[in-house]
Amino acid sequence: MEIITEHSDIYKTDKYNGPVVDGVMPDMLNPSFWVELYEDSDKIIMTSDEIRQFNERNFKALPFLFDFKVLPRMVEGEEVLKWINGLSTVPASARYDESGNRYQQKDYDKLKENLNKGKIAESMNVAYGFTVKRTQMRTWPSFKKSFPDAASRRIDYFTETAVYAAELFRFITSAPTDTGILPGFITTGDGYLRGTLPCVLRKNWKNT
Repeated sequence: MEIITEHSDIYKTDKYNGPVVDGVMPDMLNPSFWVELYEDSDKIIMTSDEIRQFNERNFKALPFLFDFKVLPRMVEGEEVLKWINGLSTVPASARYDESGNRYQQKDYDKLKENLNKGKIAESMNVAYGFTVKRTQMRTWPSFKKSFPDAASRRIDYFTETAVYAAELFRFITSAPTDTGILPGFITTGDGYLRGTLPCVLRKNWKNT
């Protein structure tokens, strides 16, 4: 196999044009390269029943995991309001936006207005789906960022977690915000997802 020494799609993927990584060869980007190196690649690690039992134990033991197969198609508005109030809270410490300006109470008041609590009905529709593009779960329905000091850009405190392609999620579909962000849940957490996020939506995930 030839060692790569040039740039410009060096790994023949039609996508990657980053720097050379010492010792990395084009074949390494193919799963078969690694599968062939493992003698027991065909060995069954867990049977279907064992996987099901493993998942059931995790759902029972870890309260932050959600089993989408047993989640309802409707949710009470009070539950949605409780979730929003617990998620979108004003931090006790000073925070700064992407321009280095310190957040003032009026800035948080504007974020609160966009929670759109007045649109929360007695019962809310739930739509299930999965993402097809990496994105974020947000603390507020906003694209604004929040940093611990004016110069820092390492951690955006308005980001709850990353959401990767093929992650299952559920949207609370009747509570859109004026930024096009919807409250949503993934299997390991909750936050706000972009309503325009490339995704596949289904009314009932249980039947798929």
